[in-house]
Amino acid sequence: MKSIIAGLLALLIKATNEGKSREQLPSILDSFLSSHNVAIEKVYLWLCENKMTNLDYVFFMGYLNYSGFGTNLDFNKAFNYFHQASSEKHPISQYYLGICYEFGYGTAIDKRSSFSSLSAKGEYPFGINMLGYCYLKGIGTSIDTKKGFNLFLQAANMKNNIAQYNIAVCFEDGIGTIKNFDKAILWYTKSADNGYDKAIKRLEKLSDDLLLDYEKKNIVDAGKKDVDSLTEQKIIQQWKLNYGLFCDGASIQPSKKAVLVDDGDLDINLYKGMPIVFINTNNPDCSTSPLTIENHNCGIYSDVCINFPVIEITYKADQLEFFSKFTDDEVLHELYGHFIAKKILAGGQLHIKNFSLAAPSQREILKFYIIWAYNLAKNNNETPFDNNSFDLSILPRIETSKGVALDTLQKLSNWLRKLYQDNIINIISYEDLVSIKGEISSDKHPGIANFKEKLGLEMWVGNEAYVKLAKWIKDFHLFLGLAINKSNEVESSKKFAINFIEVPTINSRDESYFELINPTTKLEEILISNNIFSIKNFRNFPFIINDDFNDKENIHLVVKYEQYEILISRYHIKPSEVFKNAIEEALKSMKPFNALQDVFNVYGHLFPLRIILGKSLKNILTTEIFGIEKINLKLPILSLQSYLNNLNITYLTTQKGEVVEEDDWFKKTNNDLEIIEYDEVISLYDVLEAEQKKNIDLILNNNLKVILTGINDLKDLDIDNIEHYKRINIELSLENENYEVFGSIITNDNLKSEDFLARFRLFDVNGFSVMIKPLKRSKVDIRTCHILWMIVGNPSKLSVFSPNNRDIQVDFIERSIALNVDDSFYYIKTLPLSKGNIILIDAYYPSTNYEPHSIFKLVEWEDEAINFQIIKSTYNESSLDSSEVQHGENINSLTNIEHSANIVLHICILHSDYGSLRIDNHEKECDLDLFGYILTKENLNKKFEEIDKFDSIQNTIGRPFINDYTSKIKWGIEPTKLLLEYLKESKEKVRSLQRRGSIAKSVKKPLWMGASQMLHKNKYEFTDMQCEYKFKNLKKNIKSGSKSWKSEIEEIIGRKQLIELK
Repeated sequence: MKSIIAGLLALLIKATNEGKSREQLPSILDSFLSSHNVAIEKVYLWLCENKMTNLDYVFFMGYLNYSGFGTNLDFNKAFNYFHQASSEKHPISQYYLGICYEFGYGTAIDKRSSFSSLSAKGEYPFGINMLGYCYLKGIGTSIDTKKGFNLFLQAANMKNNIAQYNIAVCFEDGIGTIKNFDKAILWYTKSADNGYDKAIKRLEKLSDDLLLDYEKKNIVDAGKKDVDSLTEQKIIQQWKLNYGLFCDGASIQPSKKAVLVDDGDLDINLYKGMPIVFINTNNPDCSTSPLTIENHNCGIYSDVCINFPVIEITYKADQLEFFSKFTDDEVLHELYGHFIAKKILAGGQLHIKNFSLAAPSQREILKFYIIWAYNLAKNNNETPFDNNSFDLSILPRIETSKGVALDTLQKLSNWLRKLYQDNIINIISYEDLVSIKGEISSDKHPGIANFKEKLGLEMWVGNEAYVKLAKWIKDFHLFLGLAINKSNEVESSKKFAINFIEVPTINSRDESYFELINPTTKLEEILISNNIFSIKNFRNFPFIINDDFNDKENIHLVVKYEQYEILISRYHIKPSEVFKNAIEEALKSMKPFNALQDVFNVYGHLFPLRIILGKSLKNILTTEIFGIEKINLKLPILSLQSYLNNLNITYLTTQKGEVVEEDDWFKKTNNDLEIIEYDEVISLYDVLEAEQKKNIDLILNNNLKVILTGINDLKDLDIDNIEHYKRINIELSLENENYEVFGSIITNDNLKSEDFLARFRLFDVNGFSVMIKPLKRSKVDIRTCHILWMIVGNPSKLSVFSPNNRDIQVDFIERSIALNVDDSFYYIKTLPLSKGNIILIDAYYPSTNYEPHSIFKLVEWEDEAINFQIIKSTYNESSLDSSEVQHGENINSLTNIEHSANIVLHICILHSDYGSLRIDNHEKECDLDLFGYILTKENLNKKFEEIDKFDSIQNTIGRPFINDYTSKIKWGIEPTKLLLEYLKESKEKVRSLQRRGSIAKSVKKPLWMGASQMLHKNKYEFTDMQCEYKFKNLKKNIKSGSKSWKSEIEEIIGRKQLIELK
C-alpha cells in the first residue's frame, strides 16, 4: 500500500502542476487505482490506521476529505490535516492550506494567512505560481506586479502550465514587464503544448487576428525577396514606391520618372482585413471605369473577382523639387503619370466565370471550397480533405489573373498556400490615391477596370450551410477522431486520421425531444456524458477498455433541440496517408500493441458518421423510471415543463455544467450551436485497408504466436563441465513470465545436434536460462555450437511481438503421462495435424526438481496424435568405469526417478508454409526442422496413409475455416451462417472425394473442430434460441456421419442449396 500511496501523491503533484482542476483530479487518481486493482476506500481505511507515521499520509488524508474522493467531503477535516502537516513544513500541504485560507475552506477567509502559507519556502511550481498571483492581485500583501511576474517566470521555467500562461499574459499586456508580443506567443505556445486549455484558446484567438506568421516575415514581391534581406531603400527602389502611376487601358504602370524622394518613411504591415470580392468585373457595357482616365480596353470579364491582400505598404515622402515646378500638363502625365498612391496592397487575385449561371448548390459548394482553402492557407492548418480527389471542373471556372485554371481543390489550395506561406505576391490595389494635380481620387485595382459591387469575403459567402461548415470544422474540431484519454475523458484527437473524397451532406433540422438513457457500463457512462449515445457492441472497437460496472439507478435525461445534421458516407472517406504510415510503423514495432495504442491515442479511437448540431441540456436522475425512452416536444418547447414537473426536476445543466433555471431555458436555446450528438460511430480501425486490419488482428487475437527467435554462441562455456548453464538475455523486457521456450543445439555447420540436450528454464521478463546436458560421448566441442531458441506466448499479454514471424500459426497442448519402465513408446492425442507441421516437445517432472535426462524423439504421427520414443542418455553409463563411484550411484538413483515418475509434456505445433523462421537477433533464416520434428509422409502412420490421401481437403476445409472466419465471428456474425456459407464454398472440393468413408474422417472433424474452436476462442453467446438449438443438432449430426449430417443441412439451408456428397 505504501507504493500505491507514493504513486498517488506523485500523480497528484503532476496533475496539479498541469493545471488540472479540483473536479478533474479524482478521476485521474481513480484511473491510477483501477490500473492497480485497488479501491480508494481501501486506501482511505489504510490511511486512517497509518496516517500518523508519515507526513505524506497526513496530507493525503487531508486531500481525500478536501476532494470528497473515497470519503465524504469534509473541509473542516481537510483544513486540520493540512494545518498539521504544514506545521512540519510539508510543502504541498502549505499550498493547500493557503488555498483553504483564501477561499474559506474549513476556516474563515484569511488573505494574510493564505499569503503566509503560500510564501513559505516551497519546492512545487504550482505553489510558486499561486504566490505570484497573490502579489499580482494583492492577496494578503501589497500589489507588486514585478515580483508577481518574477514568480510566474520561476514557476513557468519549472514547466507549470498555468504559470506559463500567466507569464504570457504579462508579456502580452505589459504586466510587471515590458510588452513583448513574440515572447507572449512563445509562452502561450509552451503552455498550450502542455495541454492548458486557456492557452490553446488564446492562441486560436490570436491566430484569428492574423498576427502569428507575418510579423517576422513582411515579405514583398518584386523579385520575391524577404523584406528582412533588403534595406528600406532597396524596397523603395524595387517597388518604385516613389514613382507615379500611369493608367493606360486595363493596366497600371509606374511612371517614367520619380515623383517623390527615395528616403521617405516606409511602413510594411500585415493586412488585417478580409479578402475583397468584386461583382461583375470588367463589363464592356459599363459606361465608366475607375481604372483609367479613358476606358479604351477592359480587363478579363468575370462574374466574381476576389483580391487576397497579404501585406499593406505605406510610403510618405516629399516631392522632388523639379517635379513640383513642372507646368506642362501633357508632358507631366507622360513623364510622371496620373496618380500617386499613399498605400499599396500586395497579394493575389482570382476570377470566377459563369458563377451566376451555376445552380445554387454549385455556388454554395464552390464558396465552401474557397473559404476552406483560404482558412487553411492563412493559418497553415492540417486538412481532413483529400484535395486531389475533389474535381472543380463541374463547378464555375476559377482562374488566376494570368488565366491559369484552378480546376481541383489541390490546385486552389496550392495557389493560396504560395500566397500566404511562400509569399509569392503581386500588387493588387493602389489606395489613398492623389492625382498629380493634388486631387483625391478613388482606389485603383490592377486587372479590374470596373465592377458592379464590392464586398468583404464573409459578406459574399453569406450564411449558407456549406459555408458554415468551414467555421464548424474550426470551432468544433469536426472530422477529427474521438479519443478516450487516460482520465476516461473523450477528447478530439490531435491529428486527422481520415481524408474526405466528397463533401459531407448537411441537412437543416427543426426537432426537439428528450431522452432517458441508462448506461450499463462505466465506458457507456463516459460516452453518454460526451454525447455518444449509439454504441452498443464495444467488441468492435479495439484499444478501448470496457468493464462491467453496472449503475442501474444512474439515468441520464437529455433534452435536445436539433438544428443541423452532418452526414458522412462511409464510402466517401479513407485513411489519411499520415495515419496509414503511423499504423505501418507501429506494426513494424517489436512492441506493436503499445505502438498501436499510441497511434490511436493520437489519431483517435472513434469516428462519427453522423453529427447533430443544436442545443442540449442535461440532468442525472437517481431513481428508476420505466417505460420512457424518447419523448418528442413541440416548438417552442412548452410541453417540456410538464414532464420535468412529473420527474421532480427543477433545473437542467448545459454541456459546460452551467445550471439553467426554468425561466432561462428559452433564452439559452438561442445561443451559439454546439455538438449535441455523435451518431453512427465507427472505429478508426474499420477505416483502415484490409491488409492493415489483418495485421492488427494478428496482434490483437488471443492466440499463441512466435514472440521472439534467436541464436546465441556457446563460446563462453567450460569444456570441462559435464553440465552447462547459459543465460540468454533478451533486448526488450516482456510484461510477464507466462511464456514457453523451445529450441535445440546446432553445430557450426548449421545442423541439429543429437549429442546434446537443451532444457529452457528460469523464465523472467528479461530472459531465461538454458541447461545443456550431453546425451552421449561426442567429439563435438560444445563451444563451437550455438543455441537456437524461440519464445512462444500470447502477444497481447507479453507486449513484445516480433514482426518477423507473425504469420505462423501456433498450437500448444499440455499432456501428462505415467512413465513405464518396460515401455519407451508413448501415444499422445493432439489437435489436428498435417504434413509440414513442426512438433516441438519439452518435458518436466512436476513433483521433483529433477530434469529429464532423455530425448523425446518423434516416431510417427496421424490425424490427431503423435507417437514418440523416450531415448535415455548413454553418456553417464559410459562413464561408470571411472573412479567416481559416488557419482555413478547418484546417476542410478536419478534413473530410478526418471522411470517411475509422471511426466508433463509441453507440445508446440507450428503450422507454416514457409519452412523457415527469421531470426530476430541475427539477419538470417533457419529451417523449422532445426527447432523440432517435421511431419512428413515418411513418418506418417502407415495405417493412416490411405486417409492421408485426402489431407489436402483437411487443410483446405479445416484450417482455413478457423483462419478465415475467426475474425468474422469476432465481430458478431452468426456462426451458423458462417459454417453453412463455408460448406457451400467447399462444394466442389467435397465432390472430388470418391470414397464416402473418407469424407467422415477428412471433412467432419476439421469442420466441427473449426466451428467449435471459433466459438470457444471468441466466447460467442447465442442470441437466437432457435439458432442455438439447430447448431447443437448440427454438431451432433456432423459427428454421427455424413448421412444424417446431410439431412440436417437440408433442413437449415433448404433443398436448393444442399451440398451433394457424391
